[in-house]
Amino acid sequence: MNTDTQIKQATKSHAAFWAIVGLVMWVIYGQLCGAGRWLSAGLAGFAFATVIVAAQYRRDAVKIMDCTSLGYFALEIALVLLTGDRLMPRIHLPFVWGVFAIVAWITIARRVPFATQYSREQAPPAIWENSTFYRMNLNVSVVWALIFTISALLGAITIYVGRILLIGIIIPTAGLAFGFLFSNRYPKRFANQFAAEIALAGARGLNLDPTMQGAVGSQ
Repeated sequence: MNTDTQIKQATKSHAAFWAIVGLVMWVIYGQLCGAGRWLSAGLAGFAFATVIVAAQYRRDAVKIMDCTSLGYFALEIALVLLTGDRLMPRIHLPFVWGVFAIVAWITIARRVPFATQYSREQAPPAIWENSTFYRMNLNVSVVWALIFTISALLGAITIYVGRILLIGIIIPTAGLAFGFLFSNRYPKRFANQFAAEIALAGARGLNLDPTMQGAVGSQ
């Protein structure tokens, strides 16, 4: 097993571990919210998000969406301290989804789709500036932005019609499942094209390196 393969496997394992930590964070947050313990929920989420972002900072790999989680929990804590438990039960669903929707659309509008941060951990630098790589991450980011936006709208609907379990939880959860499935499968469509780009970049590297040209020519 070469060094590049080992690094990629280590990166995948590291990403999978923190993804699980993130999932646990939201499960605990949801359980505490369901029990009406809004301040405890915010504090627990903030603690988890701080650990996640700190770990990413040490690796120089901070993710905008994890910073968004940290910011959301800070806002939630502030709102609970200011308004008590009166406001959050009503606005919780549109608020949490809305925050992520806004951030996702901002990254898209600024032409730095947030999905790129995750893809670059798996892809070699040779394709980072490739237009297809950008479009792939743009499409993934747009899908997630739509999921966040639709879930926020559904959350707003629950304020007026109720049915929180179906409209506010089950349907958005199905949307999340679709998002993860899409994020996993869609990039595989470009595997052959990216492999060709990597091979071409390697060939160009040989041609541009005089030392390597001499080594190749002498064989």
